[in-house]
Amino acid sequence: MPGAWEHLGLQHPTPGAPPCVMRRLTMGEFDYPLPDAAIAQVPLERRDAARLLVALDPGGAVDHRHVRDLPNSWPPVTCLW
Repeated sequence: MPGAWEHLGLQHPTPGAPPCVMRRLTMGEFDYPLPDAAIAQVPLERRDAARLLVALDPGGAVDHRHVRDLPNSWPPVTCLW
């Protein structure tokens, strides 16, 4: 499977960096139990204060972060779709 940049016919901005591999997701990967109390009913005044639960590894380790933390959480070359 080609890396994301090659898939779009573009040159990777950092030659030699690991490729960003895309794969097709299934709807089942987004299906999980979520209590009603955990669903926001109104948006926050500051949207970047929204909370995120970040999966750190396949073993189940997680971290609690905020949307504002995202740019500092990603490696220098990250594909965001």
